[in-house]
Amino acid sequence: MRSICLFLAFAFVTGCHLASCQEKTSSSRSFDEPWVTDSASTMLIPYRYDANLFSSDKMKTWGNYYANYIVYDFTSDSYKTLFPSDTYIQAPDFYSYSSRRGESRQKSLSKPWIFFLVKNKDYSGNGKIDERDPFILYVSDTHGENLKPLTLESENVVSFTLYEKLGFVLLNIQRDKNNDREFQPNDNDHYMVKVNLSDLRLGNKIEYRKP
Repeated sequence: MRSICLFLAFAFVTGCHLASCQEKTSSSRSFDEPWVTDSASTMLIPYRYDANLFSSDKMKTWGNYYANYIVYDFTSDSYKTLFPSDTYIQAPDFYSYSSRRGESRQKSLSKPWIFFLVKNKDYSGNGKIDERDPFILYVSDTHGENLKPLTLESENVVSFTLYEKLGFVLLNIQRDKNNDREFQPNDNDHYMVKVNLSDLRLGNKIEYRKP
């Protein structure tokens, strides 16, 4: 009887240990290269999901997504997370702006704003966020404050291009043409629209019209 009790106690402790390990594994994160958003005070430190090789979540395993950003104020040595909970943020591209120095800059960073492509809505209603759900364009200031969405949850932002000298961002947006609540390549109903950098107001929709 005593041996049985010892065995059960050992199994309980071992089980708790394994559960703890699994919880730590599922919640672990890996950092990517930080980038300065305001040279006087602020940088963003992106981190990713550390999904294991056998994870069924393809978004975590294969997608080029960040889980969230840490907004680090290096003057006060304090930080916070940008989004209230981890989500799927498309890792932004860089462009070289000084070939002599080899420096680079985010294509999503303007002087007053930072733009983010985010998947955080289960638009299709299949119980998960995947490649058929829309990208929503979010914006914050360069201190990681005033985060808000700029586009609708029912439309997919395919891409955006920053024209800072011209004072706007140009968005390419895809509609759910057949109303099946999924965004796929055959949803070929697109329009473009600009976002003014001065006040973040959206302009008129630019659409194809038959002659």
